[in-house]
Amino acid sequence: MFERMGDVAEAVWRPDPEIDAIHARSAVLVTDAEQLPAGPLLAAALVRLQGLMMDCTTAMRATACWDRLTAWSQAQAMVTCRESMQARDLPTFFDAADAAQIVAQDLAVLTHVSYGSARGRVELVGRVARHLPAAWVALDQGRWSLAHVQRLARELEFCPGELAEAVEGRVVPEALRRGWTPAQLARAVRRAVIAADPDGAADRAEAAKAGADVQLFPGHDETATLIASGDALTLHAVIDVIDAGAKELADGGDLRPVAQRRFTALARLILNNGDLTRPARPKTEVLVTVDLTTLLGVTATPGEITGYGPISPATARLIAADATLRRLVTDPVTGVMVDLGRSAYRPTARLRRIITARDRTCRFPGCSRPARHCDVDHDHDWFYGGITATCNLQCLCRMHHQLKTRGFWRSKILPDGMTLWTSPLGFTYRQPPACYPTNTDPPDAQAA
Repeated sequence: MFERMGDVAEAVWRPDPEIDAIHARSAVLVTDAEQLPAGPLLAAALVRLQGLMMDCTTAMRATACWDRLTAWSQAQAMVTCRESMQARDLPTFFDAADAAQIVAQDLAVLTHVSYGSARGRVELVGRVARHLPAAWVALDQGRWSLAHVQRLARELEFCPGELAEAVEGRVVPEALRRGWTPAQLARAVRRAVIAADPDGAADRAEAAKAGADVQLFPGHDETATLIASGDALTLHAVIDVIDAGAKELADGGDLRPVAQRRFTALARLILNNGDLTRPARPKTEVLVTVDLTTLLGVTATPGEITGYGPISPATARLIAADATLRRLVTDPVTGVMVDLGRSAYRPTARLRRIITARDRTCRFPGCSRPARHCDVDHDHDWFYGGITATCNLQCLCRMHHQLKTRGFWRSKILPDGMTLWTSPLGFTYRQPPACYPTNTDPPDAQAA
């Protein structure tokens, strides 16, 4: 693909009659594709374009056609997702909430996304099917992107069904006519909702504020993103305090960009109790995985922080010098009995630390919740003969623990450490045991 892209760039700078003729044929094919409705015929027409050389304008038009096809495909996926929640072969003891959860959980594992992402998709399908038919039609026709539908559903999330339908019927035709972006659509929907039901605006605001939260998402290169959502007035006050702290740092001689000063101000205001004069480096208890030779500076194997992921050897050594570390020694080294058998139901603190260090995250497929925030679950129920031992214990987050306890999902720890999961719909998944970073190169090779 990249070689062909290079050929196109060369053609732009060196006009050639033969290439111009190829561009003209491609433009005709794209024009034909633009006349087709989103669907299988458009897909076939776009496939015929693959491998053909196009000029910049034609390529952009072809990209827009692909986006229309993508929207159509997403609309069809909504239909089948809705059908999966209404299928007659779902277990009869599921209510609507259970069905949505079960479908979302299997969908997450099948498509390799987080449960939150899959649950959001399932809930979007439900809202669109119940109250937003015009939005689905716009998506099916390729006139809207999925982002438009998601934004509309989000803005109408706390509205009664009749109000949502009335606002959709008023706003969607105008949005399509004027070609609004999702952000423009959202502003129009907010105005329309308040105009249609001003008395209910305060109640909807309170319902929305009840979902306030602060979340941390791991990023790349030892960074992360902290997202706070909630009452707008409170958050405006928070950012004002952060901006004031950033200005104070600048007045003190900090010449870094304002964005970096804002981050520093936030960290120091929270971790240093408002003291902006000293670095925010509190002592913390962390579980750092790093081999001994890297810790000593002999090799350079990446380390890892439980709950975040890989870190550079230099950062691993810095944390090791500046944090309270837990040293976990396996029983072959100490010779101490760590399994309790049938003598006790609850694992000891030491046994829990070993299970937590071994599993690292929730053992459910695709779940990345850190093990330290999980329950230690008996795979074979202790009350039915299971033992309190490393071979029968696993870390499960509270949600997946409850799914297993309620009998929706079944798990079985295999002798090789693999966990076999079976969903209520009959899908089976193999969850391999957690693995730690290893150094396979000899020290001499790494030093070189």
